[in-house]
Amino acid sequence: MAMETLNLTSKLVGQTQIILEAVDEVMTGNNNFNTSNFNSTFNAQQQQQQQQQISNRASQPENVAEGVQNAIESLTKELKTAAYTIIAIPVREYQNTGTGGAVKQVIRAVPVAVFRPMIGLSVGLNQALLGLRNEIQQNKKLEEDLKYKSNKPK
Repeated sequence: MAMETLNLTSKLVGQTQIILEAVDEVMTGNNNFNTSNFNSTFNAQQQQQQQQQISNRASQPENVAEGVQNAIESLTKELKTAAYTIIAIPVREYQNTGTGGAVKQVIRAVPVAVFRPMIGLSVGLNQALLGLRNEIQQNKKLEEDLKYKSNKPK
């Protein structure tokens, strides 16, 4: 019963991540709300990662420690994205165009500041739960690696 609860919770968190990413994409207009070099590079990296990963279960942690490490990395990445978007971009816009441009950028950045940390948290929680499950039930990870044809080195 505990394993089924763990599996169900992990799937629910994974679906939450997908929904949050879709809402973030709609709210930010595919992240095309500014023209800075950082964001165009960052967006290109995100698109490449999304194309490489077939499913959020395609690359799973081996154990709890790896799951927690992945969780920390995910949350940190999304918090940095939110901070950059809500602080650095408006400052740059203020320097280029003045107060009006900065205010517009802050307004446009609010969805990013809200949704990106939530996405990072859901990805992190999913990775931690998968790590726990995979440590307890190692055969489940092997089954899903075959199912999703994970390219992760063993």
